[in-house]
Amino acid sequence: MLALVLHPTPLFPPPNTRLLIIDDLSNLILSSLPWTPPLDKKLVDNAATTATLKRNPVRRIQTIEAFSSGLSSLAASRQLAAVVLNKCTTTQQPGTRAVLRPALAGQAWDSGIYARIVLYRDSTAPRARESAD
Repeated sequence: MLALVLHPTPLFPPPNTRLLIIDDLSNLILSSLPWTPPLDKKLVDNAATTATLKRNPVRRIQTIEAFSSGLSSLAASRQLAAVVLNKCTTTQQPGTRAVLRPALAGQAWDSGIYARIVLYRDSTAPRARESAD
């Protein structure tokens, strides 16, 4: 996906495309570049592994920035609108209520967003909601 956005071909997006929808970008980036990759216990003491773990968040931010700016350039050069769907996660601090936030967030991503629309579905039953109030 990153290669297609940064180096579009004459066939991508197809001519006369006016809307590009990317579904679940957060899953693609989070699974490819996790905050803490799984460790091989044999390599834990290896200095190279430690250096890689420190670079991984930097690489993730660089990838998000490159994708965001590449998508903006693609949309402008091909005169199309881009819609990126992103999952939400729940965060909770001790003593506070849970808060929904985008799974893919941060200054690297937020700087490339023109408009944000939040859609959600409350999946609790009406009776459960009434008793909670």
